[in-house]
Amino acid sequence: MQITWESQQGSQRQANRDAAAVGISGEYLVAVVADAAERFAGKRRLNGANKAAQGLAQYWANSIVSEIVSNGAYNNEASLLTLLNNKHQRLKEHYLHDLASYGLLILNTETNEFQWWFTGDCCLGLSIDGNTIEWLGTLNRLENFPLLGKKAPSNLLTECLKARRYSRPTCIRGKLSAGQSLVIATDGYWCEHLRSGTPLLSLEDDASWLTIKSTIESMIESTPVTTASPAANPEVRAKSDTENLLCIPPLIKINA
Repeated sequence: MQITWESQQGSQRQANRDAAAVGISGEYLVAVVADAAERFAGKRRLNGANKAAQGLAQYWANSIVSEIVSNGAYNNEASLLTLLNNKHQRLKEHYLHDLASYGLLILNTETNEFQWWFTGDCCLGLSIDGNTIEWLGTLNRLENFPLLGKKAPSNLLTECLKARRYSRPTCIRGKLSAGQSLVIATDGYWCEHLRSGTPLLSLEDDASWLTIKSTIESMIESTPVTTASPAANPEVRAKSDTENLLCIPPLIKINA
């Protein structure tokens, strides 16, 4: 299995507030991509940070993947939602004014079945040729729920991750076909770059995308996953302007 993480700061952002975490436990791969908004009151920054100097996106991605990998909440929906709710209740201490979108992927590398849980506008897509991407689901953006026929701002969220209110994530379930790869993207990539056609070097927003490509052996021949198989020990290529990718346990990580 090959995992590629690419992430860049937007020209109108003071820091790259996108983050991702990837974990492996047995036959399961768990990944979270999160995209936090920059928040200001006048000239005063409202974005919080914990004692490890982590912003909301990095904290949420790292802690969710770490806990799922450690407690095995893969296919038990009630346990997973309880975990997310409990994590949400701890946000007020450091992230009272923060907002973020996130998506959580749980992939069974033996059956190629996946769960995709999301709140906000981080998007999951399926790709065969590496260029054409079929994006899944209806994102929590006001443009998808027009009011009185008026065009809504494209980036206004109807649901998001914030300390003051818990939003139950939407779930999509599916199964990869032979040769397909998964792409998880923040809106800077799928919307500003791909949909609007803005060149990567000219993007105003942070843009990040995580690509998960299964090996031919595990995808087509359904080779059982072992501790020595590519699916259990993926190669991770990271190209980012900041250290915003966590691998659990530490995987083969190459700076591309």
